[in-house]
Amino acid sequence: MPYRVTGDGVGIITVTGSLVNRGAWVGASSGLTSYEGIGFQLKSAAADPAVRSVILDMHSPGGEAVGAFETAALVRDLAARKRTVAVVNGMAASAMYAIASGANEIVTTETGIAGSIGVVLLHADFSRQLDRDGITPTLIHAGAHKVDANPFEPLSDAVREDLQAEVDAFYGAFLGTVAKGRGTPGSPRQRRARRKRALSLARLRSTQGRRHGFGSFARRRSWAARAVA
Repeated sequence: MPYRVTGDGVGIITVTGSLVNRGAWVGASSGLTSYEGIGFQLKSAAADPAVRSVILDMHSPGGEAVGAFETAALVRDLAARKRTVAVVNGMAASAMYAIASGANEIVTTETGIAGSIGVVLLHADFSRQLDRDGITPTLIHAGAHKVDANPFEPLSDAVREDLQAEVDAFYGAFLGTVAKGRGTPGSPRQRRARRKRALSLARLRSTQGRRHGFGSFARRRSWAARAVA
């Protein structure tokens, strides 16, 4: 079974380490966890009649943007069928927070860190180092943009603008993902509260390191079991 199930029907899916798109069952012992593997667990728990509610036990600084928002959609699908609580059992930052945002509720341990909504792309220019070493790379290519952002020359303004546009597009998708998850209607009281403090883009951008509630893992597991009894 790809997750633990308690005697009272709570499925516990643990996600730790840096997140990558592909890798099936690459796991925490390697320091990586794949969206592919997480997705399989989420879909299995959704279809498992023995699982009445789910805890997502999370400790990750984030990872690749590619695949993160699709995984968050799977969490929203699961939460629509079974009570799903994301427990920030240490850290749920960046892509991990995107995934957590699809749960019915997000709680943290007392020192847990959640949020860090943003996208970063690194370009390293090794041209000066190579020049000092007497090495002159020559890129032979076809296609006007095939070697854009290669590490052997400085970024041109045009390529920098293209890369910034890609980062901005991922950032917009990130904001949209979090808004879909955290904007889900709850009780009438919760809906009234949301109308008073709706998740605007400005507020989403300010969630660096924000914490969402507090509670021990054991207490939340017990609560999740009672919520579906």
